[in-house]
Amino acid sequence: MGITALLPLLFTLTSATFPIQYIGIAILVGVAVTGGMYLASYFLQHPPLNAAAKEELAALIMSLIIVGAWFFFQGILWQGACRLVMIDDLQADCGATSLAKSLSPTHLGIAYASLELLFQELKSIYVSLYLFEMLIGFLSTIYISAGTFNPLLAVLPISVPPLVGLSLLSNAHTVLVEAIGMVMVAIVSKQHLIQFATYVIPTILLPLGLVMRAFPMLRSTGSSIIAICIVAYFVYPLSIMLSNYLIFDVYKPVDMVYVPTAIGFCAANGDPTAEENALKTKTDMLVKLREKWEKISNEPTSGVMANYGTTPDSSTSTKIVGFFESIWENVTGVLTTAKDIFKFMVKLFGDFGISLTSLLWGVGPATGVVQGLYYFIVEEVVIVSQFIILVIVTSVFEIIITITMYRNISAIIGGEQEIIGITKLV
Repeated sequence: MGITALLPLLFTLTSATFPIQYIGIAILVGVAVTGGMYLASYFLQHPPLNAAAKEELAALIMSLIIVGAWFFFQGILWQGACRLVMIDDLQADCGATSLAKSLSPTHLGIAYASLELLFQELKSIYVSLYLFEMLIGFLSTIYISAGTFNPLLAVLPISVPPLVGLSLLSNAHTVLVEAIGMVMVAIVSKQHLIQFATYVIPTILLPLGLVMRAFPMLRSTGSSIIAICIVAYFVYPLSIMLSNYLIFDVYKPVDMVYVPTAIGFCAANGDPTAEENALKTKTDMLVKLREKWEKISNEPTSGVMANYGTTPDSSTSTKIVGFFESIWENVTGVLTTAKDIFKFMVKLFGDFGISLTSLLWGVGPATGVVQGLYYFIVEEVVIVSQFIILVIVTSVFEIIITITMYRNISAIIGGEQEIIGITKLV
């Protein structure tokens, strides 16, 4: 799907300022330790101490290279993220007081927005299937009483469950719904990892690793922490973006229910009048963005930018409106199907209760209902299971890529290559 669908979700993450002062303090600690080692070796004239001082200098130079490479790749990825969402065109078409001016996309923000799109797709599927589960469970428990003209036989309750076969389908359907719930939990955990990488790694873990590298007895641990920071901050978000491309651009889900609207980017903060007056300009701008993206990708649009309905006051209202729209679409779809099934059931049970002799004749059409729902669930399982399996497989790919890169980076900077429990995690 077009990457422009990620734009509304980028407002859900506030831009984290990179704490350069913490990095500077960590480097100064390394400089102080190295200088102290050289001073001690100069005054004591101790050759082993002089060799240790040279080793500290080499470690300090390596730390400086790590910091320089960190800022270098961060700048490249920031430029790539801006080009990916075409932020320059967005800000140029908006005004100086627009919300778009506050948008500074990063690779972490795009990865988080990719997970949010995936979560919304899974949530829409989960709600729809759960409503169908309620319908199938209800139909499987319906019993039809068989009347009799004999008072003695009327003492015994005689009833027939014409759709009892749906109970097996309901059990199989429950397994699928639970699997979707587990995948949704995994997506939420990925989002927390991205937030952890956004706010905690640059502030705490990276400076801590640089400080620990300044001391010989802690250098291996510090290098391992830095390797974890690098893969969590750079490699893991990029692997999530690759998964987003595989799922939404290569696989292309057939039923994308909820896509957040991008209307509201050019609206001035706290000025509803400006939002109303700028509605046409914003719509034209978004159409231009979509046309540019289509020209780049050379692919037909999948309708992800078709939500030009309302102008949200903020990203929170956009998510709330989109959530209720998705719930409404799922509920109306299920109710329409339930209405058709109910019409057929009324006709079926009316024919079934004509007389006792029509018992076998009445159960026959009921088997047709079970057969129809059976084929419906089979088709549903095939489509939904493909999507779930793709999400799980791409998640495993993300873990494999991240762990492999950790081992390579840790070997380069002198950290531990093996972490206990990695095999179980994969």
